[in-house]
Amino acid sequence: MEATVIKSISSITGGKTFLKNIYKNGVITKLLSFYVKTVRFADKLIVIAPSKRVLNLFIKPAIEAFLSERGLSLSSDKTKIFSLATGRELHFLGYVFKYRENWSKKYSFFKNRIGKSGIALYPNKEKVKEIIRKLRLIFELSQNLSAYELILKLNPIIKVWSKYYNMGESCSFRGYVRYVLYLLTWRWAHQKHPN
Repeated sequence: MEATVIKSISSITGGKTFLKNIYKNGVITKLLSFYVKTVRFADKLIVIAPSKRVLNLFIKPAIEAFLSERGLSLSSDKTKIFSLATGRELHFLGYVFKYRENWSKKYSFFKNRIGKSGIALYPNKEKVKEIIRKLRLIFELSQNLSAYELILKLNPIIKVWSKYYNMGESCSFRGYVRYVLYLLTWRWAHQKHPN
């Protein structure tokens, strides 16, 4: 699927990731970035492309041809083409894709994106609230357990959540979950050992 998407735009890009314009005085300018990315999980697919026109004329027909060879088709109800730059968000498998006009220096992980626009990826806030509710419930039901037994209950949940939400700008959300976990642990320990 990913190779089909890249191949679909090779006729207009010549296999390059951007088109260049060369002026008479020798100045080269980058006209249009053709950075196309696909995100796929089971039967769900997202294609991120520079314009709706490229998606409609080249990528969508190539995907439809790819699927029809295998006896499949795109769902007309679930297939949407829209621009993230208009302030819309895309929720996909617990993550949120959102266009960011300008990356600030606080995102030091993305040094090459500072001062440029791009698509941010971070966990859905409802998923963060959900993990905090699960952790609170475990602490509430574990007042009679030892610290070792409590850790055995918490570790699988924390490991799975932190491994899944380990992409994009998840670090601030993971930091918040870590802070709540610290507070819950402190309260649990203080109730067991008040002195």
